[in-house]
Amino acid sequence: MDRRGRLEERLLLSRVVLWYHVCGVRPIRVVVSRDPTGHEKDDFLFTTDLTLSAGAVISHYHGRWPIEDTLRSSKQSLGGEEPQTWRGKGPERAASLAFWMYSAIWVWYLQTQGPTPVLPRLPWYPKKVRPSFADAVSALRRELWREEVSSKCGGERRLHEIVRPLVEALSLTR
Repeated sequence: MDRRGRLEERLLLSRVVLWYHVCGVRPIRVVVSRDPTGHEKDDFLFTTDLTLSAGAVISHYHGRWPIEDTLRSSKQSLGGEEPQTWRGKGPERAASLAFWMYSAIWVWYLQTQGPTPVLPRLPWYPKKVRPSFADAVSALRRELWREEVSSKCGGERRLHEIVRPLVEALSLTR
């Protein structure tokens, strides 16, 4: 199957079923995708388009995932789902600003962190290999706090050492 431009081997099971509680008497296709190496969890996907093959359903899902992730991050992390105005073009402007900020934060992160960013060591995610949007926001927050504190501390190195843990803690708050 094609997974965002990479061909991958997956074990697929596809069945057309009736799920009365969800679709009544309209049939749906259920697709189960399994990693043959057992490293990834199984995916369970559903579609009402019975003409799609199991591979096409999986490929469509994986192609859609980055879009869904962008929407979630723009809404939840940047407040795009809670505009302060509901009149006129207010909601459109709030959404546009959230998407612009999302893009600007990623551009800043990629330019400043380089091709191999140093990810925080988290006890609950020791094998993390790719940064998330939350990591990019934390890095930006850390840099802004570091600049703010540095401007107030002057050249006192001891003071910088004292406030470094505070800056780290402030950058990780969500």
